[in-house]
Amino acid sequence: MKAKMLILLAAACLVCASANAVTSSTQQPQDQQFNRYTVELRAGANTQRVVSILEANRVKVVRVINTAEGDVLGVAIDQDNPPDIENLRGLLPEVRGYGVDIRRQLMVLDDPIPDLPVGNETIPWGITAVGARDVTYAGGRKVCVIDTGYMLAHEDLPQTATGTDRGAGPWSEDGNSHGTHVAGTIGALGGNDRGVVGVIPDGAEFFIVRAFDGDARFVYSTDLMGAMQDCATAGANVITMSLGGRDSSMLEQRVISKLYRQGILIVAAAGNGGVTPFIYPASYRSVLAVASVNRTLARSTFSQRNLEIDLAAPGENVLSTVPNEDGSVGYGEKGGTSMAAPHVAGVAALVWSNHKQCSNTEIAEALMKSALDLDHAGYDPDTGWGLVQAPAAMEYLAKNPCTGRR
Repeated sequence: MKAKMLILLAAACLVCASANAVTSSTQQPQDQQFNRYTVELRAGANTQRVVSILEANRVKVVRVINTAEGDVLGVAIDQDNPPDIENLRGLLPEVRGYGVDIRRQLMVLDDPIPDLPVGNETIPWGITAVGARDVTYAGGRKVCVIDTGYMLAHEDLPQTATGTDRGAGPWSEDGNSHGTHVAGTIGALGGNDRGVVGVIPDGAEFFIVRAFDGDARFVYSTDLMGAMQDCATAGANVITMSLGGRDSSMLEQRVISKLYRQGILIVAAAGNGGVTPFIYPASYRSVLAVASVNRTLARSTFSQRNLEIDLAAPGENVLSTVPNEDGSVGYGEKGGTSMAAPHVAGVAALVWSNHKQCSNTEIAEALMKSALDLDHAGYDPDTGWGLVQAPAAMEYLAKNPCTGRR
């Protein structure tokens, strides 16, 4: 198996001799198959020319991503009939480097999702824990959810949501339930005498990118990069991603840094692996990494522990919106840092809506400096700066007015 993998990697190495070759990953998940790769082009390269040459040599281009420094192509090779590598090296001088197109998975535990009966209107414990009920949404902040879709037909979710898919199915449907659960934590409707309420119960503004299909096994990094760019094009202020993997990617980091410089606040689940290792994209410096706590506000035993954790939020027994197995409207509990991340994304949008003069950097700073300290005094690798708190963040910004600094 190892020899076969090395042969396939060599087949995809379009410019192995390049001194600037870029490797996207240092280690791969055990089930990784080398069937998708990245090809990084130099700034100003004729992307269409490269695409034409690759496709003429049995290399299918599945995604084109712009990093500001040059285009990145997500490609798949014909493994049974690989391309003529020596020929491609001579034909593609504009290629800067290559790498494996790594995988990203959902950060949810394999726990059951019961079809829970819900009273007239239930307030999930996490909504109270982050103080969302004490701050009023002022509008004008769009949250982009990259996930498994959104059950637009759900009675307890905003019908004003818009979105797109990346070949995984209609964004307005959810064959898995994960994305609908995440969205419900952010924006389940309040005041309708049914279901649950979210962090923003009075009209959350959503853009949905469906990246995962119903099986929700994994997505490729280039698909994720494209999804984030879709969020930016749609005018999102906050991007939330309840997904990740152990492998870092320079290309993915560049895309995220570019979006952060454009003023977007990016939130991601810290991971469910306990003490080690780092999980990406949460562990990139331009991303707010969110750990999970339980009802006692103790770190969840599964929650990732490392020095890139920024904040903590409720991630156990989180009640939210889901489609039932028969396709009907439902409510269920899930656990994982997948459930913690949308609490922070929702609070960020909630607070930011009342302080639109603030930059993404200043909102992130306010959330961290006003968090409820947990575990050890000050920062710690278990829960970062502490439990995100909407009212305290509002108070912090009232005392420390924003200047728009990035």
